[in-house]
Amino acid sequence: MTIEWLKYQVPSEVAESFLKADAEIWTAMLSQQPGFISKQTWLNPQKPEEINFVICWQSKKHWKAIPQTLLEETDRKFVKAIGHFELLEVLEYTIV
Repeated sequence: MTIEWLKYQVPSEVAESFLKADAEIWTAMLSQQPGFISKQTWLNPQKPEEINFVICWQSKKHWKAIPQTLLEETDRKFVKAIGHFELLEVLEYTIV
């Protein structure tokens, strides 16, 4: 299994809107992709502006098989709905 970890900086006053749009746009698209297992949202109580997404894939091959055009189209929809937010970190883990 491969874990995709995304860390965003989102002002606390728009966090609820950000999470709602993410669920409706990104999670909806990702959940339809082959190899998708789950997506969790982790909030850091010491840093309320930090939002982490932990996305589980059957393999890195499944994760990376998402067409670039679909990723770009989904990103455009998200930015149009909520605006652009700073992606602080992208990490990848493999569960053995």
